[in-house]
Amino acid sequence: VRDGNTVRAYLNGNPKPEIEGVVSPKVRSTSDRYFWGGRCDNDSNWEGRLDEIAVFDRVLTAAEIGSLGSPK
Repeated sequence: VRDGNTVRAYLNGNPKPEIEGVVSPKVRSTSDRYFWGGRCDNDSNWEGRLDEIAVFDRVLTAAEIGSLGSPK
């Protein structure tokens, strides 16, 4: 989640972020290309599996994040 200059990564519906940091406002937050589990130059790629990635055009609340994996 990017909210202004703050970036947070949530895992498995946990309401507490696994990773949190600050990003310069000069870093572009919109792009037409995204890379999951690696870099565009194929360096430092992650070895493993990514599942159920979602991208939203707004910041989600903790309750919304927690309900993403829940059956309706």
